[in-house]
Amino acid sequence: MANMEPIGFLVRASGESDRLGRILAHAKRVLGARDKASEWLHRPNRALDGTTPLALLDTDNGAA
Repeated sequence: MANMEPIGFLVRASGESDRLGRILAHAKRVLGARDKASEWLHRPNRALDGTTPLALLDTDNGAA
């Protein structure tokens, strides 16, 4: 499978790619723009104890 680079890093598995695509699309709908969604995913979040939302997307549970 070819690697994809949707928001600045390589996605290795199709499950990860699908999960990231769903989350990015939802964040874009909520925040109104892809760049805002990407920024939100990469920014440490106080509600997540300083973790970035992207760091929690390793599993379906983290993405739920």
